[in-house]
Amino acid sequence: MVKRKPITRRKLSHLVRDRLIEMIENGDIKPGEQMPSEHEIMEWFEVGRPAVREAMQSLESMGFICIRHGERARVVMPTAEVVMDKLDSITRHLLATSPETVFHLMDARQVFEAGMARLAVERGRPKDFERLAELAQCMRDNLDSRENFVKADMEFHMTMAGISGNPVFTAISKAVMSWLLQYHEDLLGVAGLEDLTLKEHEMLLAKLIEKDADAAARIVSDHIMRSNTLYRESMKKS
Repeated sequence: MVKRKPITRRKLSHLVRDRLIEMIENGDIKPGEQMPSEHEIMEWFEVGRPAVREAMQSLESMGFICIRHGERARVVMPTAEVVMDKLDSITRHLLATSPETVFHLMDARQVFEAGMARLAVERGRPKDFERLAELAQCMRDNLDSRENFVKADMEFHMTMAGISGNPVFTAISKAVMSWLLQYHEDLLGVAGLEDLTLKEHEMLLAKLIEKDADAAARIVSDHIMRSNTLYRESMKKS
């Protein structure tokens, strides 16, 4: 017996969107170039203005184009940072509404940071370690300023990720730090333990300079695990 499958109807705007995506991916419209006008798209695909506008809005939300008031939309240059930016809103919503997701992010960060430490040992140059030393000093100078201390702490970790030379790692590090700062700042360093946090960063820096990958990975992993454990305990008490 022939299996019957229902015919799925698709919105006209989705069809227009997919055709435009195909043009972008094929290079017919290149990054940085203006998109065709609404009128041109209407003529090409023989559709009305509402379908075109909805398709363009969908392309913007997906990160393919940038729409500015008074200007024609342009194709966005694809980068890892653009991709992470498109995940930002939904991730923030997830973190705000799902405590379990916070713990998943904590575990992921611990593994990620250990890997970044190993890459920093492998690829780090003297000027990279000089920058990390400046940030560690900034943390020391701001032991009595929680806000500035956390900012320097974040910058330290993002700089370490940047040493990899991999823009994907840099974008991930920046996004994770931003998410944790907004919703769960204590995961970036428990208030009242700034001296210990600083000591751990200085120990990590020393092992990076010594090119001891195992020790560097262990220190940063233990550092994040300590913060994670204290956070979990505080959540149980609240």
